[in-house]
Amino acid sequence: MGQTAWNSLVGHQWAVDLMRGALTNDRVGHAYLFTGPEHIGKTTLARLFAQALNCLDPDLQRRPCGNCRSCQLIAADRHPDVRLVEPELSGRGKRTLKIDEVRDFQHDLSLAAYEARKKVVILTYFDAATAGAANAFLKTLEEPPANVVLLLTAAEADTLLPTITSRCRVMALRPLARSEVYSALLERWGASPDKAEKLSHLADGRPGWARRALQEPELIE
Repeated sequence: MGQTAWNSLVGHQWAVDLMRGALTNDRVGHAYLFTGPEHIGKTTLARLFAQALNCLDPDLQRRPCGNCRSCQLIAADRHPDVRLVEPELSGRGKRTLKIDEVRDFQHDLSLAAYEARKKVVILTYFDAATAGAANAFLKTLEEPPANVVLLLTAAEADTLLPTITSRCRVMALRPLARSEVYSALLERWGASPDKAEKLSHLADGRPGWARRALQEPELIE
């Protein structure tokens, strides 16, 4: 694989290969569910897929390029046709996705895209959806608008309604090998060998946690 924005992802090469194959063969599904522990790379992968779907590079093999207007807007969560929906976080640290938030983006999906090839909604922590929100979203899954791709993240597929899971292509992300996290800390994020050794053990296969702990030492405490 040549240098593309996919290379910014640590691990999960099998998932990248599947998504690049779907793009190359014009077999992109209307809904995907990324599952796995927190900080494993679910949202990063979803955002990269949104970039790949809307990258302006004429060569499919170079998408997402990471440099075009579309890729950069999506990376910054500022693209008019790619929406990131995150559940509200209460003072007690509990997340909740409410029905009003679902209806809000459903209305947006009914409108024509401003400039994107595909309108995309990334729904993080979908396991935090209320029963009403989940049932309202099911209607969109059953009758998806044209040129819309829905990308969900959750800890486990079993925590969602079976009718939702069955309508998504499930991508179950697993913790990475310690050596992969160690290499990323050392080569990508500039950690010292001692720090990389320590954090790669504590990360439990979660590269996102390792990177955050490198930047915020208080996490280790």
